[in-house]
Amino acid sequence: VKHTYNQCSRECVWLGSTYNKMVKDYKGMLRKCQLRHGVDRPKTPFSIQDMMEYLEMRRRYESVFDKKAFGSELEVIELESFFKECDMYPSASEIDEAIDVVFHGQQVKRGLLKPEVMELVFYIYTPKATGLPNNRQSTWLNPIIDGVEAKKLIANATASGNKKGQNKRSEYVEKAPLEVCAKLVIESRRERREKERKEKDQKLTDDLAQMKAKRDEEAAEKKKVVIVTPEEAKQAASRKQ
Repeated sequence: VKHTYNQCSRECVWLGSTYNKMVKDYKGMLRKCQLRHGVDRPKTPFSIQDMMEYLEMRRRYESVFDKKAFGSELEVIELESFFKECDMYPSASEIDEAIDVVFHGQQVKRGLLKPEVMELVFYIYTPKATGLPNNRQSTWLNPIIDGVEAKKLIANATASGNKKGQNKRSEYVEKAPLEVCAKLVIESRRERREKERKEKDQKLTDDLAQMKAKRDEEAAEKKKVVIVTPEEAKQAASRKQ
């Protein structure tokens, strides 16, 4: 326990705080998460192991923030890239919902500060110490397999080898035959180009046919013979006089 406490204290110092301040901040974060997810009476039981896990995650996320931020702010459009670098893959709707909740429905027209980004992270990826169930929805665009994002499984599957710091290939992801995939893509593009060419040729044919019909109609109008009666001819002649 003493070793864990000392390690936890070192993490707090790295994050620019003290142990006591970080405990208060940690419990406040748990309370915010619970309230934002509809818990009427939030509870924040303290566990040094859970807090250590939280500090390690926060340290990693803040490192990515410092790397991507400009002027101590992260643009909203950079959030997806930020999450990806943290090896997290929330859907666009989850990010939008988090922004809506954290900023109380107000439109964000500025860069996000580090504490604000951390609140977005822990709203979507609630720490287990909150006691909240994992209610993230699996969708076609962002499927989740056994609580793990499919995009994360795919990213891990592309890791080469099993060196330290790299992930093993997921059992849910198999190698795709690239030659077959490339052939399908090339064939699809060829068919699309052929279809576009036929549509262009047909449009040109239709335009030429319309132009010819219009010219024929104008020529027929010019050749049209007007038959008048003798009485109409006399009236026309008198008008000219």
